[in-house]
Amino acid sequence: DLEEPITEIENADLWGGTVTLRNGWRLMLPDLPRDTRLPITVEAMKISDGA
Repeated sequence: DLEEPITEIENADLWGGTVTLRNGWRLMLPDLPRDTRLPITVEAMKISDGA
């Protein structure tokens, strides 16, 4: 479980793009329908920060 505010969104529709969390993590979100209701639990892949 991770509950951090989102600070950046790649796609205006949210799904199928990356988001950046307040803690600096970048996550790739699954491609879900635009009308998916929140809150929802998803499995997102952490994108390497190069470290």
